[in-house]
Amino acid sequence: MKSLFVEQLDPLWCSWLAGFLDGEGYFQSYIASNKSIQVQLNVTLRADDLPVLTKIQSVLACGNIYVFSRDHEREKYGRNANSQARWRVGKRKDIVGVIIPILDRYPLKSKKHSDYLIWREIVLGLYRGVQHTEQGYMHLLSLCDELVAGRKYREPEQMDERIIVLPSYADDSNR
Repeated sequence: MKSLFVEQLDPLWCSWLAGFLDGEGYFQSYIASNKSIQVQLNVTLRADDLPVLTKIQSVLACGNIYVFSRDHEREKYGRNANSQARWRVGKRKDIVGVIIPILDRYPLKSKKHSDYLIWREIVLGLYRGVQHTEQGYMHLLSLCDELVAGRKYREPEQMDERIIVLPSYADDSNR
């Protein structure tokens, strides 16, 4: 998938964004009350990191930012109940036209890449309208279940080979 918009973005910034999403992003799909399948990309940070989210929103010209207080949870969580900020992209045209082209060109490096591939298939299926047939809808539902199941912790021997291990630079003999 190619996007002219993505071609105009700074490649270094896009690489940073991919790494940031690898660590902080959350690919979500869920069934709404009307039985429609919804998809979102979310990033939730402490509210004092709001400038990071506003910069991403500004550069990509998509998504919404929500700031919410967790004061009501202060008794339960103590000092960790800080206010939070969330950047959410839920419009399919933004996901298909901006997010997917960036993450296809600048792939995630962690096991979250597997989540992305499943989420991407759900998004593109919805974009093509496959949910309008019973078979297509059932397939997308199974992918939604797979996305949730894929988030469970896996022992390192269960992971695929996509994880890159860099050589140690502590050994001075290679310099």
